[in-house]
Amino acid sequence: MCRGNGGGMAENRTVRKRIATKQSDEGDKNMKKLLAVAALLAIVLALSACCLKHEWVEATCTEPRTCAKCGKTEGEALGHTFAEATCTEPATCTVCGATEGEALGHTFAEATCTEPATCTVCGATEGEALGHTFVTEVTGTDMVAGVITGIERCTVCGATGEETQEAMTTFVDGNYFTFTPEEFVQRLQNAWDATNGDTLTLKFEYAVNSNGTKNFDILNKNDAWLGWGVFFDENGDQIPGDSDAKVCAVRLIAGPVTDMEDETLLYLLEITGSAMMQAVDSTIEDGESYWDAVANGDYSRNDGQAMNGLYYTVVHDADNGRYFLTVDVEAAWKALIAS
Repeated sequence: MCRGNGGGMAENRTVRKRIATKQSDEGDKNMKKLLAVAALLAIVLALSACCLKHEWVEATCTEPRTCAKCGKTEGEALGHTFAEATCTEPATCTVCGATEGEALGHTFAEATCTEPATCTVCGATEGEALGHTFVTEVTGTDMVAGVITGIERCTVCGATGEETQEAMTTFVDGNYFTFTPEEFVQRLQNAWDATNGDTLTLKFEYAVNSNGTKNFDILNKNDAWLGWGVFFDENGDQIPGDSDAKVCAVRLIAGPVTDMEDETLLYLLEITGSAMMQAVDSTIEDGESYWDAVANGDYSRNDGQAMNGLYYTVVHDADNGRYFLTVDVEAAWKALIAS
């Protein structure tokens, strides 16, 4: 009996152990199921919560409206809003700054006298203005003053610059003097006044004489007559009062004056002739310094002195008590004696 009961007890323990093990395995399985259900429930709750309230990030040029939580999108990307390309920048989106293509580059107009090369699109500049190229245009001549007036003018754009004044270096043009008889007489008076006016008063007055030719008289301060002068054309003839012929020679004549000795007449010719030399040649500042070269003592028209394109001769007319100083345009004199 005892052996029989002992065996029964052992069997009972084995059965109980098997039952306990089975119950434990079923508990583990149930726990795993519970955990899986809890995880699934958490996911569902999370998804449910997102679906209830998205956190939207606004659409951009390249992306649609997008939920920051779940990544869901809505609508479409906005696309770029390109501003047109410029000379220095490509087409550029005004929203995000993205670029497309290339800058256009400048379209330069050529530089001018006053402006550098300038872009016709944006106004950008390159280099420097060229500057004016001025030449002087003659606007007038003052024969009495011996001055040429002018204006600077640009040969490129026509702009005007400063007014100019230039002393004339000659009164000869080809075979002729450039002054008129009236202008010469005024020049002679100015030359006299400038060099001798403080010590001796002489007047030189233009007139048409009784023979109908152009001349000038030499008078002292009391209007006493001391001599005269005449003008010649290219043929060696005295110029008529109504003629527009150009002057080729001027002759100054001292005397005859009652009770005036030859020596005094020659001195009168010298001092008036010195002024006359300044009147016909603007390069002569002191006529007296040239007198000796002119008055060579031969008193011959064919034995004169050539200077600066002019031909000077001093002649003594002993029969009529006169001294002559004649100034010819040298080319005209040569043509006359060759004819």
